[in-house]
Amino acid sequence: AFAVPAFLILPGARIRRKAELACFYFVVLAAILAGPVPFIRYIWLVIPFSAVAVAGAAFAALRAFRAWASVDVRARPARIATEAVGRLPVVVLASLFILPIVVGFGGNAYFFGANTSQGDYFRYFGKPSTNLWGDLQQTYGSDPSAWQWFNNHLQPGQRIASLEYRVYYIGAVLRVADTMLYLDSQEAEPLYSMTDPGAMAAFLQAHRVSYVFVRAMDWNGFTSAALPLFRWLGSPVFPWAAIFGRSVIFNVGIQPYPDVPAGNPIGLYSIVGLGAPEMFQDKRVLRIQQDNNTPRVSLFSPDNPEVLVVRYWDSGNGRLDLNVRRTADNAWYTIDRSPKGNTSTWYTAVFPVPRIAGQTVLEFGLHATGSDFIVDDIEVKPLLEPWFALYGSPGNETFPAETRPSAVFVYLPFLTIGQRLTVSATAGGRNLSVEVFRNLIRPELTTGWWLQYSSRARIPSLPTQGTPGPRLDYIVPASGTYTLVIVLWSPWQAGITPDVQIAIK
Repeated sequence: AFAVPAFLILPGARIRRKAELACFYFVVLAAILAGPVPFIRYIWLVIPFSAVAVAGAAFAALRAFRAWASVDVRARPARIATEAVGRLPVVVLASLFILPIVVGFGGNAYFFGANTSQGDYFRYFGKPSTNLWGDLQQTYGSDPSAWQWFNNHLQPGQRIASLEYRVYYIGAVLRVADTMLYLDSQEAEPLYSMTDPGAMAAFLQAHRVSYVFVRAMDWNGFTSAALPLFRWLGSPVFPWAAIFGRSVIFNVGIQPYPDVPAGNPIGLYSIVGLGAPEMFQDKRVLRIQQDNNTPRVSLFSPDNPEVLVVRYWDSGNGRLDLNVRRTADNAWYTIDRSPKGNTSTWYTAVFPVPRIAGQTVLEFGLHATGSDFIVDDIEVKPLLEPWFALYGSPGNETFPAETRPSAVFVYLPFLTIGQRLTVSATAGGRNLSVEVFRNLIRPELTTGWWLQYSSRARIPSLPTQGTPGPRLDYIVPASGTYTLVIVLWSPWQAGITPDVQIAIK
């Protein structure tokens, strides 16, 4: 209302000390917008200077108009118009009281169209014993429940990181001025350049922040979209502390794992897409809605082979895709898919967990197509099959008798396009083959994995099954996850351990 008109009329307005006023105006504006992160809401700081500019210009224009339309020389219509314009500042001043009056009678939410209450608009005046928190919830939705939670749980010395400005409802803020670390302040600017959630948590803990509070309105805001911290809320580094609808409080730092509210699987965070826990067949379940990109699972990068287990009700048609986000290019890559079989039973889908260089926490997206997926369990489990290994981890895997043919599987780290993979394998002169498959082969497949996963390279080439010392040299054609398979083609014997050398450049 004031900033834009002031910006437009200030150069031509007849105002004394225009240079000083412009200096205040533009210096403050530049300080807000020229920093590493422009925090838009602080433009309100220029409103006093803008108001002076607008008022001065209006007064100068009114004085010039009155001089032009002098009552002594103009006709009666001109005099009437002059007097009407002269009353305009009074009308504008009176209109400034409209909003406070409406808010006072009907409440802030009534004015903005969000109040569905049928209560008396004069309740704030006629009922001194009104239910404060009840009225606040009618006005502000789920946020007051979070304010109450802080009043009951925040300990002396603890701080809150948030975009919240209605801090007068949190008692600790009124007692200790620096209780809030505002996420759109200079104190929080380093968070906007951090990508590792561990570094974010360490920064907040160094500033004595124990909780991150996200208001209901913040999930789709400009600042939250620019702040990488929001992508990791709900991960093991920022687990849930309390949930009130879309108003959510997160702990800062790793808690006993898993540490999330009852009825919610580990690491899940989703404000849209995963509904509130519901009952299904006497079980507390969550629903993954079809064609929704919001459901997430965040896990620590594994040191040893691990799998993400998702148990869902297998009824109807549909498919559950597991995708992983690589922070280096902020792109999503498909790990694996689990189609429904319409068996009307609980089915457990097993997804191997990859490793991505430079990421201590992996963010997965659960995407359902064809139908909703009703989930009663999501958890991480160690991969117990000894013939599976992670690249770079110590191991002494022997060829198993359980697979046909006998094979050892190595989950390679996330490979990017153009990287060179070199593999050589020996096993005491026995015939082996070295094969590369796209994606991570599920551990329950003891045979036929070549039918479900795409083979990208093989030494020796078919129809030769194996040679004593195969060596593979492979240029990665597409970024993603890959599984290296060493297959024994000589007769199986217990205790045969291949010597595998892997180089990735």
